[in-house]
Amino acid sequence: MRIANTVFFDLDGPILDVSEKYYRLYCDLLHDEGRQPLSKAEYWDRKRRCVPDEAILRCSGLEGWSEEFRELFRARIESVQYLAHDKIWPGVWEMLCGLASRSSLVLVTLRCSTELLTWELGSMKLLPLFHDVLSTAGNGTTHQRAATKASLVMRALGSPNPDAWIVGDTETDVRAGQLLGLRTAAVAFGIRSCERLAALSPDLILETPEIFLQWGRSSLP
Repeated sequence: MRIANTVFFDLDGPILDVSEKYYRLYCDLLHDEGRQPLSKAEYWDRKRRCVPDEAILRCSGLEGWSEEFRELFRARIESVQYLAHDKIWPGVWEMLCGLASRSSLVLVTLRCSTELLTWELGSMKLLPLFHDVLSTAGNGTTHQRAATKASLVMRALGSPNPDAWIVGDTETDVRAGQLLGLRTAAVAFGIRSCERLAALSPDLILETPEIFLQWGRSSLP
């Protein structure tokens, strides 16, 4: 079934500020190993520039621990302890409320735990704003993750719809939209820098939360 005026939103980045969640987990893992973590500004700058974990850990005084770090990070990142640090960007809930009255909003995210995703969306009063919530675990390369997300989006569309938008903050989101011929909006205040996103040639780059809010309020159908 073709859904008119559909906007597919990634959760982490465009809707939620996840920087504190990522940083707290990074700090806890470093402290467990008796190391001093980087400052949040230093850590988040490296994450946004897509600096590999190996290099971030090396700067933090740890060598040869990247595989263990990634396994522990994946195992804990969706626990209630760390999800509690997620925050809705100021004004985004209100913007989504207005947008939901005139468009079909679909959340599409590569979270592992559907149960914890539902809990978080419910606790933040986001769940009623979305026509559907699409989620599945998404590991592997960027290409594989993009293909997984594209498959979720296509399941909701049913048929190609070049009028639909996909909004996200990573290579995965932009490439998923491009695979399906959708319009792509990349928010540059999440986990990727503006420079990283510009290299992907999305249809639109939204550099700040304020620009994102204005676009959602006045430019989307």
